Amino acid sequence: MEQKLLEICAETFNLDISELSLETTNEDTAEWDSLAQISLVSEIEETFECEIPFDSISEIKKIGDFLEFIQK
Repeated sequence: MEQKLLEICAETFNLDISELSLETTNEDTAEWDSLAQISLVSEIEETFECEIPFDSISEIKKIGDFLEFIQK
């Protein structure tokens, strides 16, 4: 699950997966802007068949934060 999450992030941000970890934040990833955030949420919801509430999206600051919603 974690590996697949990193693969989705790498694809969304157009980065090599080796540049990312669960601790990677939106502040240290220039490619992680608001448009990428929405795209990433959409892809994660589709891939993992989960729902991330709209009001929670702004609270996601690092890749690992998505696990909370995936594991529900």
